[in-house]
Amino acid sequence: MQVAWATRAGGSANDIEPLASIYLATSAKDESGSIKSKENWFLSIAPLFSSPCDLAGRLPALIADFLDLEISLRRRFREESVSDIVVATLLRAAGPDLSVQVPIDEKITGNDFDIIIFDPAKRSAVQFRIQAKRLSPHASNWRMGSYKELAHPHNTGTQSAALIRSSAAERRILTVPLYAFYNPARACVASGGAIGGIELADGHAVRSLVAALVKAKPKRLPYKRLSTLQSLFFPLTTLLCPGQAGAGGRIATPENALLAVRNAIEATAERRGAYAIALPGQVDVKGKSPLADDRSTLLDGELPPILAVALSARERQANLIRTKVSRPKIVLFSQ
Repeated sequence: MQVAWATRAGGSANDIEPLASIYLATSAKDESGSIKSKENWFLSIAPLFSSPCDLAGRLPALIADFLDLEISLRRRFREESVSDIVVATLLRAAGPDLSVQVPIDEKITGNDFDIIIFDPAKRSAVQFRIQAKRLSPHASNWRMGSYKELAHPHNTGTQSAALIRSSAAERRILTVPLYAFYNPARACVASGGAIGGIELADGHAVRSLVAALVKAKPKRLPYKRLSTLQSLFFPLTTLLCPGQAGAGGRIATPENALLAVRNAIEATAERRGAYAIALPGQVDVKGKSPLADDRSTLLDGELPPILAVALSARERQANLIRTKVSRPKIVLFSQ
């Protein structure tokens, strides 16, 4: 699937008409759903956002509208399609202050990606490992919408465990596991603005919820409901617009981005009560808080290969490259 975004000159996010502004063509994926030519797919995204911060504020509404196209097109968009849009729009929004690294094998596609904020001058970096899930809306009660694949695959929770394990294994760059929840517009509207098209959540808290779900018998739907997860949510702007990062299109510093995300996670923990997740059936799950991880964003020794490759690509003005990565990696250069 190939997606191009456009809007009327001078238009705002509210002016965007989703059915008129989103063009779909079945040319970029083969029968298995794998992307045939990711470079061409990325470059087909029309410039729309002035900076990553601008994107963080406006893209969620566009994603929500995009997901609502399912009704008229009679097809379901998977997390992979939405994550590809996020990566592609970031590629255009950040301009020369970004490097996107994608897997050499074009058949490798998934619903997770990394956002790395890197300050070359200070040799400082933080990585956010993001696992995506999309909402299946309820017909009449938005709170009963479900993230059906939360315990993927097959309610084993293996995917969420891998997210936490792989993040902890990143010894060279401080890595924070997060979830991105994609929500269709009909659910966002029904909520009265309580949720947006993209909501982030602490990976550790979601993992503790999934672990409880895996142990539960039977595997009851309330564990995956929006009403259960909503209090964990915080907006994409937390990561991409901390402090005054949006002014003049500047990228946040690694320290500011990390602090903003940690503060948001702490706030959601307080809402749930002492980092406890109240689950249906009178079950409480204690999450292992990432707030206790006080590792520095400063880098020791040689630059990690991901950052070295990103710097080299930046010098060549090549901000989209194929390399030996298992998931797309978005490197934002802090100024």
